[in-house]
Amino acid sequence: MDKKISIIVPVYNTEKYVAETIELLAGQTYRNLEIILVDNNSKDRSLEICKSYAEKDSRIIALSEMTPGPSAARNRGLDAATGDYICFCDSDDLPDKIMYGTLLESIESDRSDIALCEIHSEHRDWIIGFPYEDGTILDRDGIVGDLIPKMIGNDTDWSEEDAIWGSVVRCIYRSDIIKEHSIRFPVDIRFAEDLVFTLSYLKYANRAYMCKKILYHYRKNEESIMMTLSKYEAGKFEKEKQKVMYLKALLEDIGNYELAKTRALVSYKHYVVGAITNAVMNTEKGWFGKAYREITKIVNDESVHEAFSSFTVKGMKQKLLYKGVYNRHALMLLLYYRFRFLTTGQLYD
Repeated sequence: MDKKISIIVPVYNTEKYVAETIELLAGQTYRNLEIILVDNNSKDRSLEICKSYAEKDSRIIALSEMTPGPSAARNRGLDAATGDYICFCDSDDLPDKIMYGTLLESIESDRSDIALCEIHSEHRDWIIGFPYEDGTILDRDGIVGDLIPKMIGNDTDWSEEDAIWGSVVRCIYRSDIIKEHSIRFPVDIRFAEDLVFTLSYLKYANRAYMCKKILYHYRKNEESIMMTLSKYEAGKFEKEKQKVMYLKALLEDIGNYELAKTRALVSYKHYVVGAITNAVMNTEKGWFGKAYREITKIVNDESVHEAFSSFTVKGMKQKLLYKGVYNRHALMLLLYYRFRFLTTGQLYD
């Protein structure tokens, strides 16, 4: 195969890890690669490290992007990419040495438009997979009717099955589809921006290949976005609501919002609970009043009230908490989650 794969790597303050990631990319068994490192205004030696590797390997390109956030960095990489296929890798993670050759073989084997692999996460030592056999090919009906809804979330509030992560690091995309439809990452949301990208891409995909092999490894980096979600973030609810609006608009555009509506509402309820628990992590002076006002604002939002008007949960505790959101009991929610946070260090059951 002589197809070129462009691998786009947003880089931000990962001097401890980025060299190993670059070496794993450069050492792939499939050699026809373009490795685009996009430093996102790092405060450490990350850019210096990227440039040093670019000087030694003609396949490596080191760029800078001053607009903050991985979306802007990835978009910069997309603008520079010249490959037939596009992949993404985070600068602190560990792709298997056969990853990109395997994904290329998967997508080329049946002229699919996208191929997805499985991920291993060091953080919880778990496999992020999907409920399909290796080599499963979904046609357009399968993409719209099954894959996309499962990427939105679970179909019940208590489901023990994981939704399918739409993370871009597990996928290989055709660059012609991305270019033809000007698909880009949204720069105004911080989390799940890669799901938005993947759904935007799937809008135009007719065949999807499921490669049930663990080819990518999330490293446990205490400074990564995934790990910093346990820290207080101002304005979290507004960002979560905006994310849901993005997803709803995408689903309506694709034409399957009604099919995925239940899953979207389940996900929204989880986002709302996440925003409430975020409020109790505020450690600023006068945190109680600030947290109370923040939670009050959340539970009084009409979209939240509508989402929690119905739910299917198994445990009595979760049922009471969901009723608390629906009935707008801000004080009860504040006291429960604050007590749980202080006594157990955890916010979720």
